[in-house]
Amino acid sequence: MLNTYVAEGKAVSARVIRSTLVDVFRGAIAEGHVATNPVTTTRAAKSEVRRSRLTANEYVAIYHAAEHLPIWLRLSMDLAVVTGQRVGDLCRMKWSDINDGHLHIGQSKTGAKIAIPLALTIDALDFGSL
Repeated sequence: MLNTYVAEGKAVSARVIRSTLVDVFRGAIAEGHVATNPVTTTRAAKSEVRRSRLTANEYVAIYHAAEHLPIWLRLSMDLAVVTGQRVGDLCRMKWSDINDGHLHIGQSKTGAKIAIPLALTIDALDFGSL
């Protein structure tokens, strides 16, 4: 069953199903319904991370298309592209996170703590001309 999902390019779904089955059988073992967990003999499917990234030109086009929208949206876009942070991490940023010329961020997904220099720019976007 899991191999079918993998063959269809749904490796992430296969991993979720496998993980759920592992938990179900663990519970069944704990309650005495079965003696072993047959799912533990299988391997979790490897999933290939496929991401699509915007080019600098695409970003600038979107930025200009957003000119009629509230300024906070374009500023948020700038902050996202320069810092490379996830939406949730951007939403949690506070002025008090700025210290010693850096924006200090505790990333929610990885738990990593990073410090981004306030002077950081992306020259390819030429923010001066936006």
